[in-house]
Amino acid sequence: MEYWRTYAGWFYFSNVGAGPRIPRWEFAPCAETSLTSVTRVPTDFCDSSDPRRLGVFGNSSTTNAIRVSVGQILFARRTDETNRIYVLNLKEQHGNKLVVNYCVTTP
Repeated sequence: MEYWRTYAGWFYFSNVGAGPRIPRWEFAPCAETSLTSVTRVPTDFCDSSDPRRLGVFGNSSTTNAIRVSVGQILFARRTDETNRIYVLNLKEQHGNKLVVNYCVTTP
């Protein structure tokens, strides 16, 4: 079965669907294009209510999500576990299936 392929996807700050939206994730941008090129981990992350969100992620962000392109690298951490940072690399998007390569590090 062939899925409809797109070149962008969404990373969500909180749960999607029914129920209260409790922020679970914070994000930080990355200028690198390869996971192996990432040498510095940011200390400053944005959550869904951060007034800097639009300045950091532009109009491609919403109050609950950040739009990312295939090949883009992004830092993420859980709001309840800020000592574990995920370095995410969006590899492909097929319909509702998002494929991500990642590594985990500490600040």
